[in-house]
Amino acid sequence: MTFTRRRLLIAAATGGTATIAGCLDSTTPSSEAQGAENGTETETETGTETEIENETERPTQTSLPLYERWLPARESREQNEYSFLQIDHTAFRAADDQLTEDVTDPVTEDETISELGIDPASLESTLWFGGSLVLSGSFDPTSVTAAVESHAESVDDRDTFTTYDGVTMDSIDDGTVAVGQATVVVQGDGLGPLLEELPGETVPVETLLETATGDRADRLFETDTDAEALLEAVHSEAPATEGSSVLYCELFDEHPDAPAAATGVVIAWTFAGERTHLRFGFVFESDAAVDLEATTAAAEATFDLENDDTETVRIGRTTLIAGTIATDEFDAFGSSHSTPAAPQAGISVDVDAETNEGTVTLVAINRLDTLRILVDGDEVREIDDPAVGESYTVEGESGETLTVVGAYEGTESVIYSREL
Repeated sequence: MTFTRRRLLIAAATGGTATIAGCLDSTTPSSEAQGAENGTETETETGTETEIENETERPTQTSLPLYERWLPARESREQNEYSFLQIDHTAFRAADDQLTEDVTDPVTEDETISELGIDPASLESTLWFGGSLVLSGSFDPTSVTAAVESHAESVDDRDTFTTYDGVTMDSIDDGTVAVGQATVVVQGDGLGPLLEELPGETVPVETLLETATGDRADRLFETDTDAEALLEAVHSEAPATEGSSVLYCELFDEHPDAPAAATGVVIAWTFAGERTHLRFGFVFESDAAVDLEATTAAAEATFDLENDDTETVRIGRTTLIAGTIATDEFDAFGSSHSTPAAPQAGISVDVDAETNEGTVTLVAINRLDTLRILVDGDEVREIDDPAVGESYTVEGESGETLTVVGAYEGTESVIYSREL
């Protein structure tokens, strides 16, 4: 899987250092309980699966989350690499006592914020999308104007925003800054690795402004059922019903690291005191294409899961892995930890009891350069550049141990081991 390391900005999830435990707090209704009240239950191979239908009223336009108000529709369903990331800075500040010292809010710590004349403590939320940062908060817009105006080549009034083009500062090169009463939009080179890591084409600031002010009728969440399904599913249970602290979503027609027929992925964290709730899952192109097993394999390749505690939930066309981590283990944007990242991959192993042959199949990859297969300690197969979907068959004797060892950037670890 590459949704975290490459796409979710350097080091989402903890790089394999934090274990996710499901078992939501006893005061939080489980998805099964909510399904019994609000949805219908269907039997699956893995047990009772709950489908939950949410019928919530739309908030007023001014109270919409940034991603609902600012994101324009995809040009077509075949448009790949449409992604966005939103951070709730208020939630970060509230969790400050639980987070470790070396885990900080990646936006408020960025020099761009102070250079724009924005007090980091006044930021409430930020949306990354289309090569831009949308900054929302209670900051003074006149301070931003004073900081930017002398560095711009031209200025233009567009609806309720004043737009400065050709802005060149220490952290922005030939960029655009649009200043509104409680929102600033920034686009340009030099905004840092966080923005550069997000896939997708640059969207003109003018398009974002027209979307936010209602001049365009084609907002993403009013036109795209995949995006709507993902976000409704991930916010279907407390404490995420009030929104996620960190939310990443990517939509695609196809993706080499996603389950077959998946058309989008979501990863969300919600701080809740000493525990942080995680939701990770996919939306599929149809009800019939939903694959719980592939979702679980992808989650296991991305995070360290305690399988006995983690809950797998189906909500319509979406599948979610739901669980919690200790808030002091949250490290989604990396930190000063120097521990090398261990290899991570999802595999399935089938053993033929008659022939004692074991077939190892790669179902998901997060961090993996090479793969070695051992039988009773002896290497019988080495695979360079392993790929999702590949299978490798080895032979052994009854009672011998089949071990799969992965390597990533010089670090090796056992991914799987079982008796033949």
